Amino acid sequence: MVKFELRSQKLEVFADAKRSELQLMSTEPSSFFHTMFRSKASYEVKVCDAFAACFAKSAVFRRLVLKVICRSCGVAADATESWSCRREEGRLDIELIPPKGAGIRNLIVEAKVAARLSLGQLLKYQGRHPRKKVVALTKRFPEVKPALLAKHGIALLRWQDLHRVLNAPNDGNHIDRFLCEEFGLYLEELNMAHREVTADDIRKMTKLFDVIRREKNDVFKTRSAAAFNAALTLLTLLDAVLRGALETQPKLKSWKRWGPSYFRWEENPGGKTFTHRFGFVLKDRRSKHEVEAAIRFADGGHPASWVVECSAGGNRQLLRRSRKLKDVCKGDALDPEEMRQMFMDDLRAAGILENPPRRPAAA
Repeated sequence: MVKFELRSQKLEVFADAKRSELQLMSTEPSSFFHTMFRSKASYEVKVCDAFAACFAKSAVFRRLVLKVICRSCGVAADATESWSCRREEGRLDIELIPPKGAGIRNLIVEAKVAARLSLGQLLKYQGRHPRKKVVALTKRFPEVKPALLAKHGIALLRWQDLHRVLNAPNDGNHIDRFLCEEFGLYLEELNMAHREVTADDIRKMTKLFDVIRREKNDVFKTRSAAAFNAALTLLTLLDAVLRGALETQPKLKSWKRWGPSYFRWEENPGGKTFTHRFGFVLKDRRSKHEVEAAIRFADGGHPASWVVECSAGGNRQLLRRSRKLKDVCKGDALDPEEMRQMFMDDLRAAGILENPPRRPAAA
């Protein structure tokens, strides 16, 4: 395991240097862990070493990640200060060890960054350690179906699940907060997680577009940087929706893709009604099917919506569905998995994708 030391004075110096980098608008990755593990070649080694270091040095980090991991395993995350983390490169990625007498099995976390998730590999770990619980921690949606993993008693998580809890405000000291924030930023730099888009972010973007539409001079009175940052994050989230759709439906991989991006859309040709949209378009040259999925910001400050439109040759509309954003939210934030599921359901309703086979009736 990598040696890791972090003292308050070093932390303050690094934080000052980081702020200076941001002021210069550097495009280079700037997280603490990018600097610390720059020399390591394997992304899996880098992120697992960073995880283990934070787990050992921050009680808040340890408590937050154990709450998520233990929930996926169906066990209680009690006495988190007594848990430990062990790294064994080459055999297993991360082993989380509960306190003695807790009545909980050790958790073997098989972390995936770029490599494919193999059921055979997970079953081999499970067979080698029958008294331990295997947890698959993935970057993207797994190639192995969650139902199949559950059948074999293997828990499933994504790095985004950890990013979500680490990015939320916590009650730790400055070192705890620093490590949680920097590990989350490191996941973003490795394209393993993204910042979430909340209802408040959407409201700020709605107000910004309302000002943009006005035909007279005006000023966006709210902090405009927050709205523009939310727009960039929204594009990252939509990219996760698109990637998830392509990974679960190989048929779509051969379609021509555009976006995710921003586009201004004319609602009624020849009129003056326009909407601002953030989304992506898929088009099949053979069937002439075209699909658009987007967050739509309408005129007059009306609430934004999640819109999916499907058409065939000659612009013949097959389906158009508009949903309130609360229908694709998890808590207060947009949920890319829920957006992906509804997107796939709409493609099936339009006849573009086949309906999944029905489960056999119980005997």
